[in-house]
This record gives sequence, C-alpha cells and structure tokens, in this order.
Amino acid sequence: MLKHHNQHGTGELASPVSAGRWVSSSRRYLLKLRLNHEA
Repeated sequence: MLKHHNQHGTGELASPVSAGRWVSSSRRYLLKLRLNHEA
C-alpha cells in the first residue's frame, strides 16, 4: 500500500476519490494490525 502511494507521490491525494480510497485502505490496514496485536 505504502509503496503504491509513494510511486504516485502526494499528487494522488489531491483527488477526493483517491484520498478517500487511501484513507479507507489505511483504516483497514490499521484495524488489521490492531486485531493481530490483540490476538
């Protein structure tokens, strides 16, 4: 995920759709980390 984000730079975040997609994927990733940590 981060690698993909870095390839496009911050220009992708200028688009609301791309920003929303990045936020949702980040949230999903953080949630997975939290679940793995508690398990």
